Amino acid sequence: MIQSSLKRKFKKSSKRFLAKIGCNVTDVLECLQIKDVETLMEFSANDTMEASDEEPTFYWVVQDYSSPNPVLPYNPLQQLTVGNVKKVPLIVGITKDDGGLLLIYDQETEELHLSLKEAFEENNTTKLMSALGLGSKDKTEEEKLTVSAMKRFYLSEGTYEDNESNLLEMATDSLFGSCAAEVTKLHQKVASVFPYVLNERCTDFSFSGGDYGVSHADDLNCLFKPIPIFGSLTDAGQLTSEAMVSSWTNFAKYEAPSPYLSSEPAWPNGDVMFFESESGLKKNETQLENILARMLLWDKLYWEPMEEKLEIVPSGANNNMFSYIL
Repeated sequence: MIQSSLKRKFKKSSKRFLAKIGCNVTDVLECLQIKDVETLMEFSANDTMEASDEEPTFYWVVQDYSSPNPVLPYNPLQQLTVGNVKKVPLIVGITKDDGGLLLIYDQETEELHLSLKEAFEENNTTKLMSALGLGSKDKTEEEKLTVSAMKRFYLSEGTYEDNESNLLEMATDSLFGSCAAEVTKLHQKVASVFPYVLNERCTDFSFSGGDYGVSHADDLNCLFKPIPIFGSLTDAGQLTSEAMVSSWTNFAKYEAPSPYLSSEPAWPNGDVMFFESESGLKKNETQLENILARMLLWDKLYWEPMEEKLEIVPSGANNNMFSYIL
């Protein structure tokens, strides 16, 4: 029922948007491709919803494989592996420090996300796996050995404070980076993929609440007009924001972030690009080499073994934790 309601709301919202920009015509795609970025962004940027319009409605979509009609009836990794996906171009990316939210905890009560700090200080692999969303519910010995190997790669001797940046990198790769790399690797077999990393915040505000670099959700202020509590775009952020909005808009219009008629830097299929203040969008060979080394580790130790063990998961079947985090 929620899915049906959402579909109706999306169609109504899309029709309202098309009317607003003068594209409620027969050939909608051609009309959208003619419009420039500023026109396409104007509706949301200026908050021009009339008072008669419905207030936006938000839902938490919960995946439950035990349901007779789950949102995702099959394991997404399995579907990607066999190529049973929509063969459409994909743009996929992360922020440089996406895992920053996992490092947040209240200095006084020490409650929020304390598990990551506890796991490190106790040298407890099982707790670390839980904090990073790794392993099945019962945490097999093979899974523990895999994470132990990863600990040797990421972590060093010393205190939690000494390893905070290492844990940040490990959390980023666990929950975001390696997932994006896996999707890119598999989806590229059937369609174009344009992966990216956001290296700069566009405002001084960060959703991590601390000095954890470019954290999860910090990209929202680059793509959408920041609300007042998030501050205004910085000078450097303005350049980054313009590059992101142009690339995303080109992708939506032409199925490529840098079509041949665009003045954007060339973004070939499969190449990882970096959004940052120096030039807005560019390649970064040094950072890319570091990322590829980390992703190779995850691919060999984590994703390839999972691909080999995959089976089709029918609706209503019981699943381990892997099915839920994928």
